[in-house]
Amino acid sequence: MLSVPGSSKIFVASAPVDFRKSHDGLAAIVEQAIGREKGTVEKRPAL
Repeated sequence: MLSVPGSSKIFVASAPVDFRKSHDGLAAIVEQAIGREKGTVEKRPAL
C-alpha cells in the first residue's frame, strides 16, 4: 500500500503505451496528452 499526499496528482493512461520508449519519449506522450509544451513547469502554490 502506498501513502500519497492529498496534494499529489495521479495520471492514469487512457490508451496503451509502448514502454520501450525512453523516459523522454514517455514524458513527451504525457505532455502531449495533457496539452502542455515540452519542458514547461506548472507553478504550484506554496504549502
